[in-house]
Formats: sequence, C-alpha cells, structure tokens
Amino acid sequence: MGRSRISVTVSEEAKEVLVGYQMDHRIKTRDDAMESLLRDYGKLSQRVKELEAQLAEKGSK
Repeated sequence: MGRSRISVTVSEEAKEVLVGYQMDHRIKTRDDAMESLLRDYGKLSQRVKELEAQLAEKGSK
C-alpha cells in the first residue's frame, strides 16, 4: 500500500487530541499518530455499526 501526503489546518482542540493520542500510544511522529488515529477511527466506526445492528436485532425480538 502506498502513502499519500495530506496537509490540513486544525483547531487547537483537534491538535491537543492528536498530541494526546500520540503521547498515549508512544508514537514518535505526528504523521504516524494521525495515520494510526484514522485507522482506529475506521475500526471503531465498523464496531459501532456492528453493535447498533445487534441492538436493533434485540429490539425487534
């Protein structure tokens, strides 16, 4: 898989979230932290969909 460069401007709040994530996960660079954070977001989004489907299934019984 290749790598793509993106450049964004974020609020101080968003920067604090990224830096906190970087520190919590002991990631050396902000680029690597952002990549990891985005991957986690994808995984967590999928998990939320799975849990919502389970709740909907239980609610219909």
